Amino acid sequence: PAGQYIHYERCIIHDNGEDAFQDSSGRINNLILDMCWLFNSRFKPNSTVIFNAERHPDGIQLYGGHMSGVKIGRSVLGPYLLQACALGDQASAVDQLAVEDTLVYGNYGHNFADNNGQIAPVGWSLKNVTSDMGVGASGGQVDISHANGQIAATDCIFTGGGYWNSGPGTYSGNFVYGLPGSGGPPRTADPQYAAQVYGSKAQAADYMLAAQSVAQGKGVRSFTSIAKLLAA
Repeated sequence: PAGQYIHYERCIIHDNGEDAFQDSSGRINNLILDMCWLFNSRFKPNSTVIFNAERHPDGIQLYGGHMSGVKIGRSVLGPYLLQACALGDQASAVDQLAVEDTLVYGNYGHNFADNNGQIAPVGWSLKNVTSDMGVGASGGQVDISHANGQIAATDCIFTGGGYWNSGPGTYSGNFVYGLPGSGGPPRTADPQYAAQVYGSKAQAADYMLAAQSVAQGKGVRSFTSIAKLLAA
């Protein structure tokens, strides 16, 4: 999707050889995804390993130059992606990532990462995002390897496994439960999903909050499940 002001809406992209969206030209400026579902579902014969696991099957991978302006809203990233968003590489960065009202779950690696960047990404923002990873997952909910990378998280829910690695951060109104170690927003109480076990990779997973949840108003608002996204 190299270019400026490119808008994808109501797209379902799945089971590609590699990424759902990939650009290595370094020429992205204002890429928008709205009401989209990126996922994988095909397995190798007689195996629980996704068929394209060796081919870096990310949701969005952008690299090859300093870019700016990626907006994701009212979307679902997962399950069975490697990284939901892999933005940048060792020699470049993607600034001004804005993710709002989006569900990210059931993936193998990082949900949001700068791919070992040597240039700090700035202006990353997560708002009303529900991000769930399997307990013991090897990836990070957020992994910004450059010490000066900037991120803000507001009214989000982060559950299950995965770690948090970032530099300067601004955090407000988040619920963080089950993540090991420190870093990122302060750990809080169980947000209590109504009918969901943490770390699910099932397409039928529903991250609606229980009626008694102390996290009401936090996390994804529009689509807590694939079924609700498809019915919209």
